[in-house]
Amino acid sequence: MMLSRLLELDADEAKTSFAHFEKKQRRKHCVQCQNQYMPDANFCRNCGHKRPILEEMEVDQSSMVPLKCFLDEHGMKHSDAESFSHVCNTLEKAKKKIADGDSYMTFATHNALDLAVAEVLWGLFQKQKSADQAWEVVDDGTVVLSKASYKELQKLREHPMELVEKVREANICPPLLTCHAGRQGNREHCIWSVNQIIEKCRNEGTKYTDPNWNLLDAPEKVLYVDGVGPGYDCTVAKPAGYKRITEIIAEPVLFKGGVRPADIIQGQIGTCFFLGALGAMVGEDPENVRSCFMAYDMQLGVYGVRFCLDGEWYHTIIDDWMPVDEYGRLLYARAYDHDEVWVPLLEKAFCKMHTCYEMCDGGSPGEAVSLLFGGTVGKFAIREKTRSNPSAATVYFEELSSTRTTWAGYFPPPSRRLGQQEAWHSKASAARA
Repeated sequence: MMLSRLLELDADEAKTSFAHFEKKQRRKHCVQCQNQYMPDANFCRNCGHKRPILEEMEVDQSSMVPLKCFLDEHGMKHSDAESFSHVCNTLEKAKKKIADGDSYMTFATHNALDLAVAEVLWGLFQKQKSADQAWEVVDDGTVVLSKASYKELQKLREHPMELVEKVREANICPPLLTCHAGRQGNREHCIWSVNQIIEKCRNEGTKYTDPNWNLLDAPEKVLYVDGVGPGYDCTVAKPAGYKRITEIIAEPVLFKGGVRPADIIQGQIGTCFFLGALGAMVGEDPENVRSCFMAYDMQLGVYGVRFCLDGEWYHTIIDDWMPVDEYGRLLYARAYDHDEVWVPLLEKAFCKMHTCYEMCDGGSPGEAVSLLFGGTVGKFAIREKTRSNPSAATVYFEELSSTRTTWAGYFPPPSRRLGQQEAWHSKASAARA
């Protein structure tokens, strides 16, 4: 009931209510002179401009966040009744505030500013710049921010040194952020980038081919570390050719029905660590893998896929050219269902994130989990007594699985501060057990 109410009824109701609220707010002031209209006036008493009719007004809804994206941003699962209950209660409070004319919605949250400062700090590390150059990495596009974080950051424009001071403070005592922080900004940037590619391809009447990771023009650079040939102990099979997904599969679909670990089949490359981690996460929650694909167009062959590297959320954009064997079949990972394509596409995006296929020829499952879903990677030490006692082990894992939230984090050593050769990035990570 709650899931249906939140994902269907309340979503539409909230969207309509928000649009109505925005129209009423905009109708209070004249668009020409910003003078406030009299309650029942149809024209501005200052400049004579006609007051817009409420029913004919339009609202820019591009800044609205779909509810599923909101849940993903906050790490909420559809089966999490406790979190849904909290969201429902918060929505009710928000509706009352809107009805009372509360203007709190025009202000970004304090967390948005904390995240913006953390992203600026990371941008300075990437460019090896000092805190005094904070606004440079904001203006040159190095820092990827959500609309909310960017709006909050712009409030500091009138006092530019305030951002510099906040960056210096964050360098010494970084803000506490969840492992999901930064997803929304990355999502918005990825969707915008994919839409730009889609528009260009449609205008030119072509399908997308990745200019920077091109299997047709430079296959060795995509396949091998040295860009020439396989290295020692490389198990990456040499392709017999390359085809688009739409040429291999007559009617491809990204997902077909439910997502299960048994859907994943390894190909002729040593990505078992990645596929095993993927299967474990899919088994824990099938929605995990769906959230990795943020934007795509199957007919044009372009896909935007999300990853987390060193605590930062990134995205990579790939085309649908795939290595095939001598029979024209997918050479590397594939799905059990012939029509499903999420497995080979996700493997390709993972390999591109690591620069080439050979770089993913063996690895750590924990690292793959972190790259896919964020958070930190670690191990729990179990004493010999616990390992040798089956009943004790059962109690241990039951206690661990019942944990509501596991908090983990890491802080930089003094030698890795802003201005040093090595850059650090600190982010506290909340991982649901």
